[in-house]
Amino acid sequence: MKRVALVCLLSLICLGASALLFACGGSTAPTNLYFVQDQVDLVLNGSITMSTLLRIVPGNASGFRIDYTSSDEKIARVDSSAVGYLRIVARGYGSAEITATIRDTNLTDSIIVNVTDGDIVDMYVDELSVIRNYYVGQTFERTGMTVWALYESGESSQISEEDYQVNVLREGEKLSVDTPLIKGDSLTISYRNYDYEVELLILDDYIASLEVTTPPVVEQYYIGDSFDSTGMVVEAVYASGKREVITDYTFDSQPFDYNDSGITLTYQDVSLFYPLEINANTVVSNYGLLQEAIDSATDGDSIMITGRHNNVPTIHIPSSKNLIIFGRATDSLGVSVTARANSPAFVIVGEGEGSLTLANFTLSGQGETSALITYQEDSFESLNNFDLTIDNVTINGTIGAIDFALPAQEGNLIENFNIQVLNSQINISEYLEGAIKLSFVQNSSLTITNSQITSNITLEITNCNNLSLNIDGSVLSGDEVVVMDSISSSNVEVKNRSYLNGKSLLALTNLTQNNFVFSNSYLTANIESEGVSVISLDACQENNINISGEVNVTSVEGESYLVKIRDGENNSANNIVDLSGATLALTNVLEQLIEEQTPTSKVVLPSTSEN
Repeated sequence: MKRVALVCLLSLICLGASALLFACGGSTAPTNLYFVQDQVDLVLNGSITMSTLLRIVPGNASGFRIDYTSSDEKIARVDSSAVGYLRIVARGYGSAEITATIRDTNLTDSIIVNVTDGDIVDMYVDELSVIRNYYVGQTFERTGMTVWALYESGESSQISEEDYQVNVLREGEKLSVDTPLIKGDSLTISYRNYDYEVELLILDDYIASLEVTTPPVVEQYYIGDSFDSTGMVVEAVYASGKREVITDYTFDSQPFDYNDSGITLTYQDVSLFYPLEINANTVVSNYGLLQEAIDSATDGDSIMITGRHNNVPTIHIPSSKNLIIFGRATDSLGVSVTARANSPAFVIVGEGEGSLTLANFTLSGQGETSALITYQEDSFESLNNFDLTIDNVTINGTIGAIDFALPAQEGNLIENFNIQVLNSQINISEYLEGAIKLSFVQNSSLTITNSQITSNITLEITNCNNLSLNIDGSVLSGDEVVVMDSISSSNVEVKNRSYLNGKSLLALTNLTQNNFVFSNSYLTANIESEGVSVISLDACQENNINISGEVNVTSVEGESYLVKIRDGENNSANNIVDLSGATLALTNVLEQLIEEQTPTSKVVLPSTSEN
């Protein structure tokens, strides 16, 4: 019995040893062979040993050989490369028939081999394909997301959108994918028994913009009108895309001016500019019609000029009509006005308080006229309670720009006369007096903001009291920058990175009890001849000058001073020039000279300076 068992064992070993079975001693002919199943499933590149599938009858048969064939060796074939056993190897996807035949007999059987990737062993999500950033209240957007299954074979394939489930995961609970998101939510993707979680970035929603979805009933206005929001529908547009109608937005209720082209709506620190058509009462394209338009205008009217006008006559403007004359360009060249030779462009006439605004054009002069903007000498009283605004005007000329210097005669004194120069440029090339001249006024003001003035003398102010002079964010350049004579009880403020550039920056004569404050300002002087002082006080009493900022002075030759005070002469005394808060950089310039053996005035210098 032991010998028979050994023979049978050797026969099985020989069956697995090669594609052909050889007799192993003794000869018992096989009567049958068969596969134990009709088909077998294999994973791509996997295999199964033949001995687990094929049976020989009788079990002790010997002395025979078996041939194996495959209907498609690219899918499956019999491999004998492994020592000691035969195996069916899966080579490609599909089905193939493996046939076993005992040589020289009609004993044969077949098995179908199905080759696939096998079962799913895991799944994953391409997180780069997932939209992960949201705002509170938004819902998940699955567009573009790809989900993959990983199989036994090691291969992966994309799972159809219909086959996997997406949920919002909130505190361990799966919610509908359409659930509005809140902070802390994540995403879970489920397929069969597998889950994949994706973290989301969810931010607080906020209003990103405003939108007018229905226009107001009125969209055309005149300067001086105020905006009417009747009929207008405004929506707040959130970062998430959510929209809601709002009614508590705000806007400027002030009347429209010459610079306005619409209205700005504001809601929760978000603004929207909404354009409107804002017209003047009168439009003048022919300058010859400007005087007629002014004469027929009523109080508060606006007159718009367009185009370019050369050699125009002087325009006389009544002081009491509160007029606005402004330019609005119809092309890229802008609006320009050139006065006739030796004539001013604008003259203020008449009586009664009022105002005039000139804005948004270029004004040029030629010849020896005193100024381009001035007053009528026989009606200077018209300047009482009068406001003159120069806004975004470029003034070019060989003579003065703005002249309201009354003649020095008894009775000449005006009050509450206020001049504003805003966002403008004044360039005077040959005038030996001030680009802006002012005299015989009291309780009045001159304000220069965000402007540039270049002239031999930039400001010339005389015989004034209780005057307010403000230079704000502006540049004043000339041989002599500020010249003041016979001024009392007035205040001068230079601030917000204003620059004074020239040779003599402050030339003060006969000043009494005035205050000068320079803060965050720059004083630069280049002295080309002997005897010029940057700051000089002559016949002045009880004036205070406080300068903080940068002071840079260079003298080419001769004896020059940063500060020169003629104390004791002409009753001059008790002046203070305080430079302790300034940064000084002086080249060939002495810091101070007080001309008196026992001076009452003083100059306070910084603790350190560059000399």
